[in-house]
Amino acid sequence: MKGFYFYLIVAIILIACPKKEVFTSANYNMNITWPILSSNGTWNSLPMTKAENQFSNEMPGGIAKFTDGEKIYILRFCTRVTRKLHPIADCFKSSGFKINVSQNIIIKDGKYFSTFNAIRDKESLFVMETFWDLNGKSWSDVSAWYWENNNDAKGPWYSCVIVSKSL
Repeated sequence: MKGFYFYLIVAIILIACPKKEVFTSANYNMNITWPILSSNGTWNSLPMTKAENQFSNEMPGGIAKFTDGEKIYILRFCTRVTRKLHPIADCFKSSGFKINVSQNIIIKDGKYFSTFNAIRDKESLFVMETFWDLNGKSWSDVSAWYWENNNDAKGPWYSCVIVSKSL
């Protein structure tokens, strides 16, 4: 009989608790204006992989991929604070890359970037990542962005990953 009361209490709690809205980009028609970040004037859209499309459908916002002919830019747009946005280094690690963290840098527009080298077999890439809001504030890593904005901050935010060949 104790088991019955336990499940009854759990059911009452679940019914009484407010339900969180499940927000995915697939649920909403969202027109995202992607910033053009190229310094050489070239800015071409790249097709998303199946995994990138899946991640985009689960994230509150969207993802796009571009190239300027030299670098690849992965842009993420986030409408609310979420744990779905994670460090890009995790993606590289899960793809078999060894990560060598480098020093954070500040680019001329004032954005803070974290940087690392990703190495797999004979492939060596230099990766930069930043997060920023529409007021110009930037963060060099997702944890700093998350904890500063977790309580009551209003988005949206952008994230940019720039991938180039290591020298």
